Amino acid sequence: MTGYFGEYLKVAPFSHALWRATEAEIISDLEITKPVLDIGCGFGEFGGIFYKTCVEIGLDKSQKDLDIAKNKGVYEKLVFADAVELPLENNTFSTCVSVSTLEHINGADKVIKEVHRVLKNDGVFIFTVPTKEINNRLWGQKILRKAGLKRLANKYIKTYHKVFKHETIVTKEQWEKWLQEAGFKKIQVINTLSDKHLLAFETFLITGGSSQILRKITGKRMVWNNPVRTKLMTKLYRLIKDKNENMLNASNVVFIATK
Repeated sequence: MTGYFGEYLKVAPFSHALWRATEAEIISDLEITKPVLDIGCGFGEFGGIFYKTCVEIGLDKSQKDLDIAKNKGVYEKLVFADAVELPLENNTFSTCVSVSTLEHINGADKVIKEVHRVLKNDGVFIFTVPTKEINNRLWGQKILRKAGLKRLANKYIKTYHKVFKHETIVTKEQWEKWLQEAGFKKIQVINTLSDKHLLAFETFLITGGSSQILRKITGKRMVWNNPVRTKLMTKLYRLIKDKNENMLNASNVVFIATK
């Protein structure tokens, strides 16, 4: 039950491991047919643990991250490109996966159209994104708003998105509309987080600050791994998951769209 979380905890701070593990557990239940395109593969943090066999192509617009991903041995080929204009042939892939990427792109609707173009007929686009609902679910803004500090609450939301470099935060319905306009014929949506997930995520964000700074400098996250940390964090993760798996909301979702 905590397999993915335990693996991500070895390479990322608690908040990141929590987010990645919840997504990985859902995606692992889906059929991923080769050939596969991974859009926004980054330095291979998600893919390096999730994929059990090599992925045909990993694509990202950060050459620095691609250089690191090369050493993970996960991707047969790495492509440096912007996803709004994929340098790939039509009808090439059976599956396209994109984890926590489209929200960072200005023009995410164009990416969806490009993915539709490069997918084979009946190909599947699996991607995860936070939606606009997260604005009302963030605990920091809830506390400030309850205290009557509406302006600070709004500032908290804006700062959150600025820190995470979010460019496209829209409703679940807007994502569905873009998928339909691109030509996808079947769309499934799965919620990934509960309010308690978000509370833990926000609470532990500050503990991952140094890790994120070091990643910017060295290209690698520096994580303090020891049995005590692993035991405590795993216990917390299990507690959150067990008590809230039926209380998931659309603050972050997995889309499964079929061409």
